[in-house]
Amino acid sequence: MASPSIKNKLIGMLITILVVLTMISIGVIYPAIKKIGTLKDSIAKIQNEMEQKYENSQKLRRTMRELDNIKTEVEKFDQATIKPGDELKIITELENLALKHSVDQTLNVSFSGSSSKIKKPGTEYYELSFLNNAFFENHINYLNDLEKLPYYVIVKNIRLEKRRGNITDDVEKTPITLSFNAKIYVTVR
Repeated sequence: MASPSIKNKLIGMLITILVVLTMISIGVIYPAIKKIGTLKDSIAKIQNEMEQKYENSQKLRRTMRELDNIKTEVEKFDQATIKPGDELKIITELENLALKHSVDQTLNVSFSGSSSKIKKPGTEYYELSFLNNAFFENHINYLNDLEKLPYYVIVKNIRLEKRRGNITDDVEKTPITLSFNAKIYVTVR
């Protein structure tokens, strides 16, 4: 059996070792753990920032790719509309189209536009009212060529009415009155 003095020395040594280990834990290990936790938080924050920057760069790249498509679509829209000041050119073109297909055309044109200083796309257009007299085939050819114009002529409310017939070469041909309204949009800049 060990003597009480050896026992006390061992207990004293254990207490000293425990105190030293506790001081090392408090002085070295705890600050290291605290610093590791802070570094972990900083790394997570930096990672989130980097992911956000990556997502933003991906969005920017996608936007740049889409920008070319948007430019193409805007060019198509510009081609589908008329520019301010081209009214006489359009009216002349419609009159020539009527002459080409032997259509007696009465055309009324009015401008509808916004009165505000800020102009929005699709708010300015010409309202055209057609009253055409010709044979059915001529009307069909006229409408086909109207569809082929480089700008959109949005036709609505087509009405066909028979007129009195003319007898030529034992075949009755009946002139028809074609009336409709249409819109042609103006490019807003």
